[in-house]
Amino acid sequence: MLSPDDAILARGDDALHGLSTILSEQSMTEIVRGLACQCEITGLTANYVRYKPGTSCLVGFAAHVEGGTVPVYARTHATHSRVKLAKAVTREGLPGPLGFGAAAVRGPALAVYEIPNDHELRGLPRLLRAEPCRLRLADVTFGEHAVSDSLVTTLRYKPERRFVSRLDSSGRRAVLKVYTEEDFAATRDRSKRFRSQGALVVVEAIGRRERHNALLFPWIEGESLLAMAARNFPQALAAAHRIGEAVQIVHAHEPGALPECTSATVDQWMRATCDSVRGLDREASELAAAVGADLRAGLATFDWPATALHGDFSCDQIIVADGAAAILDFDRAARGHPLLDLGRFAASLELETLHGGINSVRRDELIAAFVAGYGVPVPGGDSTFNAFTAAHLLLKADEPFRHRWQNWRAQIRSIVHRAGELCGSGCLAGR
Repeated sequence: MLSPDDAILARGDDALHGLSTILSEQSMTEIVRGLACQCEITGLTANYVRYKPGTSCLVGFAAHVEGGTVPVYARTHATHSRVKLAKAVTREGLPGPLGFGAAAVRGPALAVYEIPNDHELRGLPRLLRAEPCRLRLADVTFGEHAVSDSLVTTLRYKPERRFVSRLDSSGRRAVLKVYTEEDFAATRDRSKRFRSQGALVVVEAIGRRERHNALLFPWIEGESLLAMAARNFPQALAAAHRIGEAVQIVHAHEPGALPECTSATVDQWMRATCDSVRGLDREASELAAAVGADLRAGLATFDWPATALHGDFSCDQIIVADGAAAILDFDRAARGHPLLDLGRFAASLELETLHGGINSVRRDELIAAFVAGYGVPVPGGDSTFNAFTAAHLLLKADEPFRHRWQNWRAQIRSIVHRAGELCGSGCLAGR
């Protein structure tokens, strides 16, 4: 059964006949149960969506089986593009933990894949070995690190983009990340520019498989900032201060030839997000376009220094361990305005508040501690900081749909409205 929000979306997209099926966990559970031959599936939970109105939709699922979950994803295309589905399936098909590999489903016109099959992450089938209901690492080496036959637990999977997993073997742990060819090259080249120092711990790769676009990282024992805030808020405030110190150290690195991120770059990002919102909710799209226009006009007036940036900095990219901030994933590293990192971090806390993860008082205290730890006066003061925070929050406007939040339409509207509040947008008058 579709949620009310999903039902409205499906009714409005006549070209994607499979949309109502692929967005329904109940329908997809029945389809995957019919394909699986090695495990009993108790249900599917959707956790990731990429949607192009009138063109295609991809949905990632966790298939619940005895002892854990198995990643599965499905794609549907518009009628005129259905030949893509048949061609895609013929190139995959290695049996996975569920036993079917990849399959074309008639009727709703879907292609369904189970790990390790992935249309773009071509290294996965060579790296992972399927057993009933679980995965192990194949007989491969990462330099001197003996990780073959490790039990593989999926941590984060964006189908056709990136696969992140924990490897467990004889009491030892590591993290395996598999990328597209383009992202692998970016990660390999950009992350070399940053080094651990003081409060900053840069989690560097300890092994690589160039042919498979894969990197091996050490497992870091620690805690996320939000988990710490729920357990011991004073400790989390101290950690936020240390995180600010760590980001200042990141920014002190020489940017060299890192890709440039300018106001024009952010302009393109915001336009793309507004296009995405337009395909999801007409009411939110009108406000998003107005807020985005105000933000683009404001950001274009600022001076943009060429500071070395993490480029994708948020609460998800930090592990607090032993009084230091271990920062992950420098594959989006760039050079540009330092508030791109600071504003993105603040926006990630704003999003957590809107999602019910932390209240607004604690959010503001964590942001204040983070800025204090950064230690360098924020260029332009609070209004500029809020503008960058608002821009990054607006860039997250479609996340409630992409990550399958309940009542995602209302959540999108809340995000856009909050972005308008932060930037003091006049378009909020009367709303």
